Amino acid sequence: MSRPNSPPLAWHPDSRALWKAFRQACHSNLLRSLPPSLADETFDPLEDDPPMDPSWLHIEVAYEMTFQLLCCDMLVLTTDSASGKRTFGEGAITCFDKSFVRGLLVNFTAEDPRERNAVKRLLHRLYSRMTKMRSFVRQEIASQFGAFVYESQLHCGIGDLLEMLLGIIAGFTIPLKAEHRLFCEKALLPLHIPSDVTKYMSFLAPCVLQFVEKEPSIALSVVKLLGANWPNWCVKVLGTREHGEEGRSLTILHFE
Repeated sequence: MSRPNSPPLAWHPDSRALWKAFRQACHSNLLRSLPPSLADETFDPLEDDPPMDPSWLHIEVAYEMTFQLLCCDMLVLTTDSASGKRTFGEGAITCFDKSFVRGLLVNFTAEDPRERNAVKRLLHRLYSRMTKMRSFVRQEIASQFGAFVYESQLHCGIGDLLEMLLGIIAGFTIPLKAEHRLFCEKALLPLHIPSDVTKYMSFLAPCVLQFVEKEPSIALSVVKLLGANWPNWCVKVLGTREHGEEGRSLTILHFE
């Protein structure tokens, strides 16, 4: 019910007043500074429960509200009947812009697994609906992978990012575009280098294999990278089930 003497706000994809209010609520709750680490030096990720963010109760509402809006057909102003191409309203484009995507990806570093799952779900929905943002999303993911491999090697959500990428890679057409092949070679393959690769190998191996199945020549780049980091990589990973599957598949696909 609207307040007396105040006209009700019409829910329309280009209603600027509504979009301004939503953008403020969304950005202030989701694109925030993450809480300081709750894990001390005695924390064992294999034995101890993951740290939980005490503010999650209201943060969860913000994630769900944003997800439901991305699912809403009211985001779309027009749809081309021939191509199916959607045109989004100005409010949607302003709210779900590059700064939103960049800030959302930062939340993959959250220690609370509930938040990482929410980010994964929300980002996958945004990727599927707003096609013009797809290239930027992949660039930002590649940037996070690069920072992890070559700078800090501290990131709670590498496995979550890779799990989300499984669905994205599955949608790549054959033959692979040059930018997709470059993503594999420059962003995914270096993830074999860090010392804790075994923590996310169960997601990394299927991602690489999807690329190899779409373009078998990529297997040569995989073999070269692993060979360059042998025997250190061998000691870390050899003998795990995921590596065995990856190695057998690469051999079969490359030499068929």
